[in-house]
Amino acid sequence: MSERCTVSRLRTIVVLLGGLAATACRSERVVGSSSTNEATRSSRNASFADLAALAAAERERAQRGDRARGVEDEYLDVEAAASGFAGLYADANDTIHVRVRGGADVDRVKRVLATKAPSLRLPALLRNRLADGRGVVFGHAEFSMSELVAATKLTSTVATGMEVLGVDADERANRVFLQLGPSGDSTAIRERFVRLGVPASALVFGHQSGYVSLQSLRSWQRPTGGGLQTMNQNGNNGRCTLGWNVTTLFHNETGFLTAAHCAPGGAGSGPGQVGLPVYQPNLGEPT
Repeated sequence: MSERCTVSRLRTIVVLLGGLAATACRSERVVGSSSTNEATRSSRNASFADLAALAAAERERAQRGDRARGVEDEYLDVEAAASGFAGLYADANDTIHVRVRGGADVDRVKRVLATKAPSLRLPALLRNRLADGRGVVFGHAEFSMSELVAATKLTSTVATGMEVLGVDADERANRVFLQLGPSGDSTAIRERFVRLGVPASALVFGHQSGYVSLQSLRSWQRPTGGGLQTMNQNGNNGRCTLGWNVTTLFHNETGFLTAAHCAPGGAGSGPGQVGLPVYQPNLGEPT
C-alpha cells in the first residue's frame, strides 16, 4: 500500500538573522603590543560598522520597492518606518507574535503594521488582525529584521565550500539558521561569522544526516527527501519530483515543497488543486 499525504501550496519565507551591532562582540584575550591590540580593536569595530551598513542598505533597498525576497522585503519596509521591528509569525492558534528589539518604540511598530497590513502578502486573517490589533502579541527580539537579512547574505562569503546546505532567518528563534551537511563544521563557520562582526549568539545550526543510497527514486523512504518521485490521481501524467520537507511559518503546517503543477489536476505547467492525495509509489508497485 502506498503511504499518502496531503499537498498544500506553500509559501516560503526566508527570514534571515544575524544580530549586528557592537553589542555582542566576543570576549577575546589578545596578546601582543599595544599597537597590535589597537589595530585588532579597530578592525573589529570596522567589521561591526560594515555589518550595520549592510543592514541599512537592506532597509533602503526595500524602501525603493524591491520585493525580490517576497514578504521578507515587506518586513524590511516595515522596519524602515518602525525601527527595531524583527518580523512576525503565527502559532497554531493563529495568534500573531510580533518581534521587536529592546528599546524600540512598540507603539510606533503597532501603528506602522496597522497601516501597512492590507498590502502585506499574508493570509487575510493575519492582515486583518494586524490592522485592528486583535490576537497580536508583542515580544522581545535581540536582532532586527535587517540585521538578520544582512547576516544571512554573508553566508556565501563566509561559508563557501564548508557544506552549508541552506540558510534561513528564523523569525521564531530570532536567529540565523544554517543547515549543514554531515561533515559541516559549525565551530569553524561560527568563527568566520564572528570575524565579520556577527555575534556568535545570532547563529544556530542543524545537521543533515548521512546520505541514503536508494535502488530507485521510487524507493520507499521515511522521512521523505528531495528528489524522490511522487504520483497523484492523474496516474502516469501525475508523476513529479518531491522537494524539501517544510513547516509553514503561518499555521505551523507540515508538508513538502514542490512545483504547483505537481498537485492533482495540474497537467502540463498549470497549477493543480490543493488538499488532494499525493503519494510515493513503493519500489515494485505497479505504476
